[in-house]
Amino acid sequence: MAQTPVQVDYHINNLSSMTLWDLRLDSFPFLNAEFVKGHAGSECLGAHEQQSLNAMVLFPFRGLVKLPRVYACSSFPFGMFAWGSMGTGDSSVLVLPQVSDLDEVDLSFGGFEGEGEEDRHSNSNDTGNQEFMKIREYREGDPVRLIHWAATARLGRPVVKDFNESNHRKISIYLDEVYNPSILRERHMKTYPIFEASVSLAASLVDWASRNKVGISYFFINGRTYNLDDMTIEEQVEYAMGLLAKIRNNIDRSTKAFPEMETYCTAEDSSACFAIVNHINDERKDFIKKHRLSSKILTVNSRIPKINGLQYIDHDEVLSNNLRTI
Repeated sequence: MAQTPVQVDYHINNLSSMTLWDLRLDSFPFLNAEFVKGHAGSECLGAHEQQSLNAMVLFPFRGLVKLPRVYACSSFPFGMFAWGSMGTGDSSVLVLPQVSDLDEVDLSFGGFEGEGEEDRHSNSNDTGNQEFMKIREYREGDPVRLIHWAATARLGRPVVKDFNESNHRKISIYLDEVYNPSILRERHMKTYPIFEASVSLAASLVDWASRNKVGISYFFINGRTYNLDDMTIEEQVEYAMGLLAKIRNNIDRSTKAFPEMETYCTAEDSSACFAIVNHINDERKDFIKKHRLSSKILTVNSRIPKINGLQYIDHDEVLSNNLRTI
């Protein structure tokens, strides 16, 4: 995971008949990797001796990182020159996005706003093994016991609780890939903090789903749709994190913003939908207007003007692992 130190283990074998002094491993800079506490090394490695050494490495940015072959060198006896050799094999590491360790995610939103606090954090109900997902308009024939009285009073029309009969709740996530960086503040940066925070926010939801055994039904990235329903929860999380690790920012404002609305509405019917937007235009405004009651629409971009139905989250709070509730 990006910005998280991990231990790298080295297994060294001195094939020569001479003792090696002042041994250092990977003493030249890695691309997209930092040694947190310095490089691994050994004062002495005897002839035909083997040693296991370790160092802490941090990857600043998510993505597929190509690691160089291990390099072992010695500057003995005078430290003026270094000589060494390369290890065998090359390897790549998929660095996942940073996450905030969410304690609580509200899945009780749905068809209308104002479902009432008593159901906001509830995973159970009085209907057996079913689970409360959202509320919808009252239909003729609905049992009276399913009427959501608090929401009915607030909305001024009868609404009922809608339930999911599966063993686990499900979520779907839409991530807006279009983010336009601030020229003055961000053009010199290797990555855009606000865009990275939006990716991390999506990853935080995936991580929370994994820890709470919540399935992921659909994943939307701009115009691309991924249906994960046929996977196990573990496979869903691995697949979704892989998508997020490799996503690239697209700053083309003309890029199609959303998937087919029929598919998105299907996702709303079967799961709690979270939409993360990075940019605002007429298409996105229309999306927020149509789906603000049946999806939770979020942004970490403080430059987006205040819009009813759009929830604003501090991007620094996400990247510093201080976000606890959505």
